[in-house]
Formats: sequence, structure tokens, C-alpha cells
Amino acid sequence: MPTLEERVAALETAVTALAETLKAGQEQLAGAVELLKDLVATLSPLADSVRTLTDAQGQLISVVRTLAEAQARTESRLAELAKAQTRTEQAIETLTGRVDRLEEAVTRLTEAQTRTEEELRVLTGRVDRLEEAVTRLTEAQTRTEEELRVLTGRVDRLEEAVTRLTEAQTRTEERLTRLEETVARLTEAQTRTEERLGRLEEAVTQLAEAQVRTEKRLDGEIGRREGERYERQIALKAYVLLGPGWGGRPEIRPEVPDRVNEALARAGIVPDDEANPNLADLLWWPKNLPDTVIVVEASLVIDSGDVARARHRAETLRAAGLEAHPVVVGRVLPDRVRELAAELGVEYYVEGEGPSAGLVRLRQAPRG
Repeated sequence: MPTLEERVAALETAVTALAETLKAGQEQLAGAVELLKDLVATLSPLADSVRTLTDAQGQLISVVRTLAEAQARTESRLAELAKAQTRTEQAIETLTGRVDRLEEAVTRLTEAQTRTEEELRVLTGRVDRLEEAVTRLTEAQTRTEEELRVLTGRVDRLEEAVTRLTEAQTRTEERLTRLEETVARLTEAQTRTEERLGRLEEAVTQLAEAQVRTEKRLDGEIGRREGERYERQIALKAYVLLGPGWGGRPEIRPEVPDRVNEALARAGIVPDDEANPNLADLLWWPKNLPDTVIVVEASLVIDSGDVARARHRAETLRAAGLEAHPVVVGRVLPDRVRELAAELGVEYYVEGEGPSAGLVRLRQAPRG
């Protein structure tokens, strides 16, 4: 659809063409009027000549009448009449020639009049067509003016709408400006809030880390205490778990480390903590095997460290000349740790499951 500017431009072009067409029609009409004026000017002398001829004819009739009367009065004067007749005939002859010429002139005037009438008819047709064209142009001009009026009204309404939109846009821009200022203030407040949140997050993080460390210490302490309690329980149940015999926790019964230290002293062995039998959770000498010592590491959940310590501490006693067997005791023994114990030759006792096959054989071995 053409835009308003394109329609207005097209309308201006049409109005310009219409004005040019009207101007050309006015010029043609002016030419036709001038032509009519020239024709009237041409016919005016002819009319004067016709009037002159009519007057002459009237005079001729008067002369003839006078001659007739003179002839009637002067019949006696034949000679004079003959002369007068001669002169009259000559005059008539002359007059006849003039009449002939006048008739020829009238004929020419009649033909000219015919041509003039034809030209007038043609000109009248042209004028009629011009009048029709002018009528159509007038109607078109009226329609154009109506369309222009309607278009002007639409343009006025558009201008009013544009004015309202401009005012609305101004109000919107003002609101946007206020909104931008509000957003800027909110952004600054948000920045301050984020900074405060950042500081709070750091504080919370530090508190959380401190809490984790505290929980780890508590877990470690709880686990350590649970482990110690479990170790004490295992020491108290050594008779049930390992069979009849003697021994206990080296840190509780001094005679246990004394016996171990004698063997180590004889062999000249000074073990480190990982291999020191006196740091084992339980040392037990079976009644049926008095020269054999069982090195026990106890833990609620047996891990690879328990297996390794039991083995290393049993190897220390073996190096001192004792028959030592490493054993781990606990409530849970993961499969991978079970496999490691079997690989290192460490026996086990799992609560709810019972002793390993090697520990059963050790408990059932005949007295040496």
C-alpha cells in the first residue's frame, strides 16, 4: 500500500496535470472566441453591402416607377422618351450588369456563409466537446477537492495522532529516565547488598570450614573414643574370640610389654611405632600354644592400615624368635581388605560372621 507521502505526491502531480489541461482548454476556447470575432468582423462588411444593394434596388424601383409615370405623362414626348428609353435601357443594362455582379457576390457570400456556418457548426461541436470536457474536469476537480478535503482531514487526524504519540513518547522517555534512575539506585543498592552478602558468604564459609574442622575433630575424637572402647571390649572378650590363654592390652597390663621387651632385648631389636608389638591393641598367648603369640589390631571397620600393622608387628616378634600370628578383629571387613589380609597371611575375626579358617585352626591346635 502506498504511503501517505506517495499518495499526496501523486495527488499533486494529478492536480498539476489537471491545471495544465484546463489552461490548454482555456487557451483553445480563447482562440475559438477570437475566431468568432474575426468571422463577425468579416461578415459585417458583407451585411453592409447587402443593405446597400437593397437600398439601391429600392431606389431602382422608385426610378422605374418614376419613368413609368413620366412615360405616361410624356407619351407625347416620344423622342425624348426614346432618348430617355435609350438611356434607361443603358442604365438597365448597366444595372443588370451590376445586379449580375451583385448576384455573383451574393452567391459568393452565400457560399462563404455556408462555409462559415459549417465552420461554426464544427466550432460549435468543438465548443460542445470543450464544454463537456470542462464539465468532466469540473466534476473531477470537485471529486479531487472532496478527496483533498477527506485527505486533509485524515492528515489532520494523523497530525493529531502524531502529536499525541509524541506527547506519549515524551512521557515514556520521562518515565524511562525515572526508571533508569531507579534502576541505577537499585543497582547501587544491589552492589552494596552483594558486597555485604559477599562478606557474609566469606564469614559463613569460614564458619562452615570451622564447623567442618570441628566436626572432623569431633568425629575423630568420637571415632577414637569408640575405637578405644571397642579395643577395650575386644581385650575383655579375648578369651571368647581367641580361645583360652593369657595376655591383654600392653598399655593396661605392664607384664605384657615386659614379656615382649625381654624377647626384643634378647634379639637386639628396636622397632619403630608401625612395627612395635607393644603398640598393638591386644597381645594374646594361647593356652594350648604357650610359645605362640597372637598380635591383634581391632577396629570397628577394618581397613588396610589395620592389616598392615598387625602383619608388621607380628614380623617383629618373629624376628625376636617368637611364633607370632597377625589377626584383625572388627565389625566390618570390606572385600578389598579381606583380599589384602589373605594375601599378607593375616587372619581375622568379624563380629556376626566369626573367625577365618586360619584363626579356627589356630584356636583348635593341640597343646605343644
